[in-house]
Amino acid sequence: MKITLEYYDHTCGDGCCYTTGYDVFVDGEKIGQTIGEDAQELADDIKNALDRLGAEDFKAELDSMKPYVDQYFEDKALNEEQIDMFDSITVDKDMSAKDAYVEFLKNFAISAGEKNPEKLSPNDLDKKYTREIRRKYDMEYVPHNLPAMGVELINKGLIKRK
Repeated sequence: MKITLEYYDHTCGDGCCYTTGYDVFVDGEKIGQTIGEDAQELADDIKNALDRLGAEDFKAELDSMKPYVDQYFEDKALNEEQIDMFDSITVDKDMSAKDAYVEFLKNFAISAGEKNPEKLSPNDLDKKYTREIRRKYDMEYVPHNLPAMGVELINKGLIKRK
């Protein structure tokens, strides 16, 4: 039996939404997909496939996934201490929710140790930091697009208007 993970990322046609995750395959058959890099969802997909297939010895297959799981937890720890010190930003009262979120992303990136966030596009900032923002501020059910993230952070008081 061979278990493989294929990382995917997808940007919608207008570029406002970005999704990542893993497609999970057992012996070449797709058995599931994670939305984001959710280790529990990934483990559940694999356990369900192994239960379905009646697999007895799968240690080697699980060992082959270790680098992916290790990378997930390494990314998750993304300068945790510095990020935890980041609080909120203040923007102009007329700034759109989307632009306010991009400004929030830039400031969040700086707190995470990014040297020149202004050189990254909004989509690149989104790809790199939104997962951590969603985790930190308990926003897993907010639609994954820049305006919705901005509105949610405004509602939470993390983006303030002057």
